[in-house]
Amino acid sequence: MARPDIHTWRSYSISDIRIIEEHLDRVDAVTFLLSRDVIYCSDDSGKTVMRVRPGYIEFPKATIPDGTPPKQDWIALSTFQPRDPDRKQPPASNQVCPNCNMQLPLSGHCDCRD
Repeated sequence: MARPDIHTWRSYSISDIRIIEEHLDRVDAVTFLLSRDVIYCSDDSGKTVMRVRPGYIEFPKATIPDGTPPKQDWIALSTFQPRDPDRKQPPASNQVCPNCNMQLPLSGHCDCRD
């Protein structure tokens, strides 16, 4: 993924793009990898220095911006939607796949066997 592709990954406002660009410059991000719903931004040593998520950008401890509230390692964008605390999480299985040691879905069938 190229840096300009981040602008069109989601429906970001001009303000969001400016915020993202400001922090990409600040952390010296040079490589970008899209994995599921996260863009991992790395510096020239390959170290992740920022993550762009659909509604916010997130930072490892070493790159948290000055002035960020304590224990907050992210900055909200205009597309941010807080999680609904009343939303029920889907039930989880307590079984583990003997092949890959991952938690099994409720169906009891692991994808590693396909």
